[in-house]
Amino acid sequence: MNLVSLSIGVFLLFSAACALFLRKKSMVDRLRGTRELLETVLRNGSFGERIPLSGNDELTALSASVNSVLSSCEDFAENIPDPLFITDEEGALHYINREARETLQYEKGELLGTRLFSLFEDEPRRLRHHGGDSPVFEGALLRKDGTTFPVELHSQVFTRGEKRLSLTVARDLAERKALEKNLKKIAWTERTTGLPNRANFIQTLDDLLESEETPFSAMLLDLDRFRNINNVLGPRNGDQVLSIIGGRIANCLSAEDAPACFGGGLFAVALKGRCDWESAAPVSRKIKENVTRPVSIDGQSVFPSVSMGVLLRAETSRSSAEIIAKTETALAKAKNKGIGHFALFSEDDAAGADILTSERELSQGLHNGEFVLHYQPIHRMADDSLVGFEALLRWNHPQRGLVMPDGFIPLAEETGLIVRIDRWVLAKACREIAVWEKALPARRGKFFISVNASGRSLSEENYPTHVLEATEEARILPTSLIIELTEGSLIRNPHDISEQLTRIREVGVSIALDDFGTGYSSLQYLNSLPIDKIKIDKGFVQRIFSGDEHRRLIKGILALAADLGMETVAEGIETDAEFRWLLERGAVYGQGYYLGRPESADVAFEKLKTAYGL
Repeated sequence: MNLVSLSIGVFLLFSAACALFLRKKSMVDRLRGTRELLETVLRNGSFGERIPLSGNDELTALSASVNSVLSSCEDFAENIPDPLFITDEEGALHYINREARETLQYEKGELLGTRLFSLFEDEPRRLRHHGGDSPVFEGALLRKDGTTFPVELHSQVFTRGEKRLSLTVARDLAERKALEKNLKKIAWTERTTGLPNRANFIQTLDDLLESEETPFSAMLLDLDRFRNINNVLGPRNGDQVLSIIGGRIANCLSAEDAPACFGGGLFAVALKGRCDWESAAPVSRKIKENVTRPVSIDGQSVFPSVSMGVLLRAETSRSSAEIIAKTETALAKAKNKGIGHFALFSEDDAAGADILTSERELSQGLHNGEFVLHYQPIHRMADDSLVGFEALLRWNHPQRGLVMPDGFIPLAEETGLIVRIDRWVLAKACREIAVWEKALPARRGKFFISVNASGRSLSEENYPTHVLEATEEARILPTSLIIELTEGSLIRNPHDISEQLTRIREVGVSIALDDFGTGYSSLQYLNSLPIDKIKIDKGFVQRIFSGDEHRRLIKGILALAADLGMETVAEGIETDAEFRWLLERGAVYGQGYYLGRPESADVAFEKLKTAYGL
């Protein structure tokens, strides 16, 4: 009996051990399978894998939870509104989401194993100002039918053991490129005549000088008595006259010549390949004959007259600023003879040229304290409250009186004096902030002054140091200062300028992009540069009610700024209708004659006190 009992006990123990062994083996195998599946997901970036479910135990519940997480990840990736790709170290595709498949017109699984960059028309261009493990590329993705669309690629590299996978999201740039194209067109075109504007003409001159291959002459033409024409016919009809005259000038030129309109009845022409009077004279005479033909507007006849200043062998000049200065001198000589005359520039004229073209006079003006700052109010649109000022430079010339920046800034930039001028403006504005903060201690840090920085200043390595020193010497809060830069300074060297701006922002000073759209920089810079505010150029604002395309453009800029987390300042607001339209479309700040003209420091301070109820 004892032997039987012992045998039964041994059998039961053996059975229990076998059951435990088999159960353990089953659980270990299932856990091992779960681990291997997760490693496959991490290694290949595939969210479609699932753990088989069996039974009703804790391990099954765990497997169901893992499947739920994988399903959620897959749903998240599938429903991202931008094309998403996961690639291995060789760039081969392991996963593409629904948006990518539908956009590229491929079926699920059709592209797996294909190199991502083979789906592009050309090798995507890596943007210089991005680096590290999160590079950004720009290129044109190819659909299955052969059509393309521009995208910006944002990649993030992650590591699993020795494996490196890349997760790449493609953002459609079609709308941005369309906006960019419109901005470029407006930035380089004079709105009344449709001809290239002053900035465009200057770029043309710079290109001709840089090529050193094509001899050319330059002409500056002034429509005589245009102000009288405008007064008699009205601004709208005056614009029609300008448009007609612009067309006549363009029709007198060859395809290689470059016309432009500076506005206000002033035109310019670069005559390529014509370096002497014998070749330039026929064109000058043809322009004069065509421009002076009568123009009929609303039943009234206008008899235009034009004065011309001509510079031969313009390619021998040192810069575009010098070319324009010389043609201005020749034009002034022509107008001194009376209306309808022309004159050639000669070096003898240089001695009597405008005093504003003299580097020595400009340097002396800075040394003698002839420069002053005027301050234009900036309002918060939502409550129409005064929140700051833009410091605007003026030259209080002893002979010429108050000279606007257009009269001396180009020369200052050309000669390098702009660096000294920028430092003076920076220090002066900071001292003014200190005076105002001392008088209004309760409002310290509640208002700001913005100052302009040239591309030359921003390219200097120690410029951020000068900004910090100016705020520390004046003992003001860095948040009370805004540095404004133009788009033109970004185009030259975005990487270095980005580093400078980052250093400036680190001390608390804000950055604003001035005259947005007029200098035309690629919109891609906005996504990577440390910019806080976009200032919409007044030329756009003042054309709000000129057509739907202008309104669409401004709405696009406002939407872009909001998308990038930047505030907007609408410049040049002159009417209540413009103010209300911009407010309704989300403009944050406003600036312009409707809100206040540039005034002296004393007047600006009185406005500030009034705004605070003092």
